[in-house]
Amino acid sequence: GGCAQRRQLSKGQLAASKAPAGGAGARDWQLAAWALDGSQGQLPSLRRYLWHLRRSASAGNELAQVQLSKLYNKGDYVPRDPALAWSLLRPAAQAGFAPAL
Repeated sequence: GGCAQRRQLSKGQLAASKAPAGGAGARDWQLAAWALDGSQGQLPSLRRYLWHLRRSASAGNELAQVQLSKLYNKGDYVPRDPALAWSLLRPAAQAGFAPAL
């Protein structure tokens, strides 16, 4: 344990391509998407993807909370941590965000 599974970066990792315009963490959500697929003239970067995804989730972006929760639950790119996965998912579920239910 402890080591995260490593897989090739894929555009399909994000639950959706965009957060609601102006929503909480929307900018970091978009930057995470660009870091993942190498958009905007950047090479794909798992480190930048996770950094922006965490910032977006911390800002209250439900899409980011759900996506990061999935990564921790499965151990994809991060150490598997079901307790952390649940703590990330809980706020989105309590807000009634359908993908979190």
